[in-house]
Amino acid sequence: MISSAEQFVRLRESLDPFEYNQAARDISTDEIWFDVISRFPDMTFWVAVNKTISENVIRFLAENNDERVRCAIAMKRKTPIDILLNLMSDHSYMVRSEAMKNPKLFKKEK
Repeated sequence: MISSAEQFVRLRESLDPFEYNQAARDISTDEIWFDVISRFPDMTFWVAVNKTISENVIRFLAENNDERVRCAIAMKRKTPIDILLNLMSDHSYMVRSEAMKNPKLFKKEK
């Protein structure tokens, strides 16, 4: 578990592949993710890439000014449908494209 904003940054900047990958896979709290975003804005994209961020963090990042961050959110399978639908009308072609390709939009109802 990632226990601080500083730990996340250290893992993300590590040259050790295991630690580097930990930044993309380990869980943390919303409080820590928001701390990373506010104190280390250059790490926001890497928060968006993390596979364990909550819906609350996803919703916040879907409004980010950085196109790369919104693209990362548009690609996530766990991004809620309403967010994907909003991203499909984003001003960025890349964000729209990634949202439209999200497999969640093609999931058949059972």
